[in-house]
Amino acid sequence: MIIGGATFSTAGDIKTRRVLIVLKSIVWEFQRPFKLRGAVIVKKLGHEELDDETIILALSFSIVYLFIMMLLSSMLHVSLLINGMQEYTFVDSVFETVSALSCVGLSTGITSQSLPAISKVILIIAMYMGRPEFLPIYLLIGWHHRRTIAFR
Repeated sequence: MIIGGATFSTAGDIKTRRVLIVLKSIVWEFQRPFKLRGAVIVKKLGHEELDDETIILALSFSIVYLFIMMLLSSMLHVSLLINGMQEYTFVDSVFETVSALSCVGLSTGITSQSLPAISKVILIIAMYMGRPEFLPIYLLIGWHHRRTIAFR
């Protein structure tokens, strides 16, 4: 569920293209010490030549996604433990959170009507962040904030 979406899909996961860029960039970094000094490494994905900015954006998004996934999973697991739902493991919480972030809808049974309100809020936040991909939302908020400061 973390990798599942195609490049222009509405899935809220890391997307296949980003995963390929991350994996290829790891290979390129391992190749670097074995290349001749001054050799030019052409970084391509299919027929597309990738610049460093594209690679950094893919790596950044992947790291932020994984960080948010672990943060929300931890929050969900703690909220379940506080509310006496010890039958669910941390792996179940990660599965539930990734399902919400990726807008998949699969469940281990945590998501139900009897789920405590705080846990529902955590999953709602995960779904909200996953649907349009959270990076554009942050960019829009930052752009709006900078614009309002400029007009003051």
